[in-house]
Amino acid sequence: MFYMFQSRRFGLQLVVLLATILFTSLFPVYALSPDHPDMTGSGTALPSGHPQFGGTPIDSIPHTPLPTVEKVVIAIQNSNSDTLPTMELVPGTIYPLADGSISIRVTDFYSHWMIKGKPVNYSREEKNPAIKVEILKGDSVLYSRWAFKNMPFFGMNKMLGHKDEANNQLYFALLSYEGMKWDDK
Repeated sequence: MFYMFQSRRFGLQLVVLLATILFTSLFPVYALSPDHPDMTGSGTALPSGHPQFGGTPIDSIPHTPLPTVEKVVIAIQNSNSDTLPTMELVPGTIYPLADGSISIRVTDFYSHWMIKGKPVNYSREEKNPAIKVEILKGDSVLYSRWAFKNMPFFGMNKMLGHKDEANNQLYFALLSYEGMKWDDK
């Protein structure tokens, strides 16, 4: 009886393996960033403005130049989810944080942020606004994070419940932005 159970179990495993091989050979693979959250959990809904599954292979996604903004307002949290004061920032300018040991600078603004091996601005529509935030110690960039308007404090480590206490990493939310312009040369 035990051998019969084992052979049925093995047969089921073999069928699942063969179905997986067949499925992946018939359908193109779509690329996701290693930082992308797991979307396979039950009850998981796509965030507002998130590209839908299926359709366009990632290599054929068009992209547009980056717009500029005059200023942004961001919220900041540390790895313990303590909220720091909200900051109004001018892109390209370095701002020291409260304790003075590190500073931040916002750089590239995207109106419709999407990953295509690297971040691209998918369109001129304001569907997934994001800005890159660099964390600096002196003149050196320690790390960078994305501040999204639609996904506040997005960070893979936080989503998985990992702690960044050793590095006391920061997470950001893009609260607002003003003066968006396109350089149409």
